[in-house]
Amino acid sequence: MTDNTDIPEIDEQPFLDATAEAKSKFGRFNLAIIGSSGVGKSSLVNAVFGRDWAKVGKGLPVTRGVQYFNDDSLGIWDVEGFEIGSQVPPAEQLRVHLDTISKSPKLQQISVVWYCVKANDDRLTPADIAMIRELDAQSLPVILVLTKVDWIKNPITGQHGVAKGVEKFVEWLNEPVDPQTDLPIPAA
Repeated sequence: MTDNTDIPEIDEQPFLDATAEAKSKFGRFNLAIIGSSGVGKSSLVNAVFGRDWAKVGKGLPVTRGVQYFNDDSLGIWDVEGFEIGSQVPPAEQLRVHLDTISKSPKLQQISVVWYCVKANDDRLTPADIAMIRELDAQSLPVILVLTKVDWIKNPITGQHGVAKGVEKFVEWLNEPVDPQTDLPIPAA
């Protein structure tokens, strides 16, 4: 057993002051979750942040338009999923949603975007690429998030790893090529 009487007490006040200063300087961190319908955006929000903020469903899409969830330090924009083949192209739908968000108070403006893609989709679609370029045109930082990653267990070692399809997708992301033209896709 150790004696902890010699350990100095930590003054928490400098940390509390720094936190308050950062909040007043930078405001709330706002994350936008964007991607096609059914990729698991709402499930991701709930899983990562440990809250049941976003409604989750199977089959028909649940999120309509844009929904905002927040507490003092974090805001999340859950954006309706995009349907390929709908009357309005996904990039145009995205512009409408971004316009709606831009009319919100400054404290709710997007800090960063998680663009979600199902890991088993093999590659980004032309619609995904158009939307990522639109986000870049709006000067929004984008992080690509692979959802619904299949984990497999090696029967010999017992270790878990991602399925081969996911590994191929990640390789493709390092050097993306347009499947229709066979030309490299430049970074947004």
